[in-house]
Amino acid sequence: MSIVTKLLAQVLGLKWQSSDRKDIIAVDGKSQVVVGVIVNTSVVIANAQTHIPFQVINSSSKILLLEMDWLDKYKADVFSNTKKLRFKY
Repeated sequence: MSIVTKLLAQVLGLKWQSSDRKDIIAVDGKSQVVVGVIVNTSVVIANAQTHIPFQVINSSSKILLLEMDWLDKYKADVFSNTKKLRFKY
């Protein structure tokens, strides 16, 4: 599942439901508390719109992470040196 931080979800005005999951292990190897889940959030990148479920975690940062399934589904290529994302929809 994709991840959004509570701070970013609040800024975007997203509402979440409680979750049975208590925590996840983040990229840095540390445990993060799962605050809730957002089901079928509409995400628009360029002119492409899709619906993605998100787990909401506590963090002092505003971060959104798309899971690999989304990247695979849209055949996405991430170019970190130019900060571009290319995908087919």
